[in-house]
Amino acid sequence: MRGLVRRVSGALGRARVPIAVVAFASIGPLVVGAVLATSGNSSALSERDRIVGAAQGSEITAAYKQNDHVPPGSVGESDGPAGVSPSARSPA
Repeated sequence: MRGLVRRVSGALGRARVPIAVVAFASIGPLVVGAVLATSGNSSALSERDRIVGAAQGSEITAAYKQNDHVPPGSVGESDGPAGVSPSARSPA
């Protein structure tokens, strides 16, 4: 068991730089966007408004507001399985 712990800790030690790079690449844009929107940047604010407007006008949000709690993935833009476009579905 000690050998396993030692190997895992060594692997994490060797991988710390790539882990930090991936964390920064994932979190960095979120922080920059939040700072820009908070500071009043018009481009960031219009993008935020577009995203929020699209989310509030979705079928999923409408169903939730009507207290219709559907299982995830059962309602979407194509009204079919998640990620499947209407043209890709077989006729009913």
